[in-house]
Amino acid sequence: GHLAIADAVHREIAPDQLLWVPAQIAPHKQHLPPAPAADRLALVQAATLNRPQERILDWELQRPAPSYTVHTLRQLKQHDPDGKLDLVLGLDSLSHLASWHRLDEIMQLAGFLFLPRVDCEASDLDNFRGQLSPDFKALFRAQVVQMHRVPVSSTQIRERLAKGDRCQQLLPAAVALEIENRGLYRSD
Repeated sequence: GHLAIADAVHREIAPDQLLWVPAQIAPHKQHLPPAPAADRLALVQAATLNRPQERILDWELQRPAPSYTVHTLRQLKQHDPDGKLDLVLGLDSLSHLASWHRLDEIMQLAGFLFLPRVDCEASDLDNFRGQLSPDFKALFRAQVVQMHRVPVSSTQIRERLAKGDRCQQLLPAAVALEIENRGLYRSD
């Protein structure tokens, strides 16, 4: 699913570079124990092999948890003050976006590219925009990137792996091999 999202962004937006930024622990997911950072980094590396216009930033893994997007955006702007930044998110992120740390600054630093998710529609973006204050509305640059919805989520894949399903048909071969070699997501 994540690779399908990256492919859709490449097709519709054609960015100079797409950055993968694994989080130490996302503030809105602190209740979910993630796989260790080194394992998640290895999975992203496996997934992005032979994708030359994509790069992995491990900055958030180098900082103490939780990971705040605003810190990474500030750092990116310091490296390239004139660069245009867009965050790629699922439309389901709108349900908690208003609670993000320093959302006002995030909106000043980057636009948003939203991808369709199951039970989320482009109209959800219009509803979110309509609830913003005039100041936030002026800052909020967002669009929906069209793509076919992927019928399974990473959460569902992890649940299936915990039950012993290898999920070979849902993962790139290199990622499936990393998961198996590292013994990730097993319930035992």
